[in-house]
Parts: sequence; structure tokens; C-alpha cells
Amino acid sequence: LMKNIFRILKYLKRKKEKESIATNGYFLKEDFIRNLSKIKINLLHVSLDGHRAEIHNSLRGGKFFGKVVKNIKIIKKYEIPLRIGCIIWRKNENFLEEMVKLCIKLKIEELRFSWLIKVGRFKNNPKLYPKIGWLTIIKKIKELQKKYRNKIEITFHRMPKLKYSA
Repeated sequence: LMKNIFRILKYLKRKKEKESIATNGYFLKEDFIRNLSKIKINLLHVSLDGHRAEIHNSLRGGKFFGKVVKNIKIIKKYEIPLRIGCIIWRKNENFLEEMVKLCIKLKIEELRFSWLIKVGRFKNNPKLYPKIGWLTIIKKIKELQKKYRNKIEITFHRMPKLKYSA
């Protein structure tokens, strides 16, 4: 994390700008989270790419799930607006509803699904790419939005654009 992050966040608050932080959630410490709550940050976005440790950890490349979930509970304790970001990939594409249920259990305000983008370590790794087509995934997400509309906000981001042929 940036050493001067709180100075920057306070500056944005004075300028009446909306501020948010995106994080993998692993390296957060309780004193940092407490200070975020004092600033009243608009949004903290934490990545959680599966409802079970083996799913999240295999995408993230380490044993991170438990600590991330622990930090999510601390964030909730300090009442910071929280969004969970979940990349849709091969090992979680059939477990989207389970992800929704985990987020409801954790009392998350918003769950945002994102399509895996083929860049960086994902660029040449087709074993990670979802097998289910993105239109089917969007349909499933819309069904989940309807089913859980009174419990959690479910959104999606970075879905492939439709290509039309003439």
C-alpha cells in the first residue's frame, strides 16, 4: 500500500471526490482498516475469486483465502462500504450462486463479477478460461440478481462486448 494513502484520501474528501480502494485484501491490517473507517471512504473493493479456499487460492497463486475472509469480517466490523470482486474463470464458473451465498453470509453490500481478461499471466493460459460462454454467464448473473435482489446487489463488469456482423 502507498505510504501516503491517507493523505491522498483526505485530500479527495476535502475536494468532495468519491474515493475508493481496490485490494486483494490479504495485506490489510486492522489499524489500516480502522483508519479507513475514520476517513469514511466511499468504497473498498476486495478480490475474492471463489467461495472455497481451493478455488480462490488456485487463481491467486497462494494460500490467501482464509486471511482475505478474516479481513473482510474486520472491514464489516468497521462498517466500511464493501464490494467483493470475483473474476469468472474455469474453476468458479459453475459456482456463481455459491459465491453469492458466501457474500450474503458475510453481509456484503455488492458482489461484482468480472470476466477473466486474457492479459499478464492469464494471457497464454487457456486452462483458466471459462468453458461456459459469456452470454450464458450473463444470463445466470441476471437470474441471480433477480433471485437475491433483496439480499445483495449483484453487478458485472468487463464482460466482452458484442460483435455484430453486417
